Amino acid sequence: MGTYGTFLYPETLWETEALVAILLFSMGIQNELTASISNFAVKTTHMTDLTTDLGILTSMYLKKEYRKNKALQAKRKILIAIAIANISGSIFGGVVYLKIQFLVFYVASLVIDFIICYEYYKIKLKKIVHDRRKASVGIRTALDACRLI
Repeated sequence: MGTYGTFLYPETLWETEALVAILLFSMGIQNELTASISNFAVKTTHMTDLTTDLGILTSMYLKKEYRKNKALQAKRKILIAIAIANISGSIFGGVVYLKIQFLVFYVASLVIDFIICYEYYKIKLKKIVHDRRKASVGIRTALDACRLI
């Protein structure tokens, strides 16, 4: 998108509408993938869904029995974090777009690449820690079995 917008985009009405349609389609795919991965607990791109969910949670908090519910508190934190990220990301993206135009898509790609690498690193690190713990438990079990003999 960044290369196309920077070098090939003629800024005609038809092409602008096509780009908007492609971007909306991409946002819909991203939202549905996130929703299905999270068992439809999180919807990332639809602020109307998000504000509706926050409104429902707020109304539930009017009753004392729901105020201490850990699941609802966790959901509230996630929804507020998504709202803040969405709003701040929109403002940041708009300001950066005013400065560098379509090159903003490269910035977004770099941010996404960083997040993917960070998550991959976390998963690998957890696997290494898990494997080491499992190995140390196996060694302890073998040592205990030797002591019994």
